[in-house]
Amino acid sequence: MLFLSVFPFPIGYYTWLRLVITFSSGMLCFYHYKNDDYTMMSILGIVALLFNPVYPVYLGKKGIWLPIDLIVGCIFIYEAVKFPMEKK
Repeated sequence: MLFLSVFPFPIGYYTWLRLVITFSSGMLCFYHYKNDDYTMMSILGIVALLFNPVYPVYLGKKGIWLPIDLIVGCIFIYEAVKFPMEKK
């Protein structure tokens, strides 16, 4: 979703994006807290605060958000690859 944000979408997409990123960051932040990985917990906590839809952070034009979206997208790709798959 973050990589698609480089294209123009209605404001509803970006609101939904904020909700999804905040929720996902919060869940991963809690996971890293439980596993004593405080570095990733801090990074994901900052991401959750930056993308929260309740008190949005306004950074101005889309040009400022573009690198942030790409960096956070890479963080989530890293988490998806690193996150342990549950075995049955």
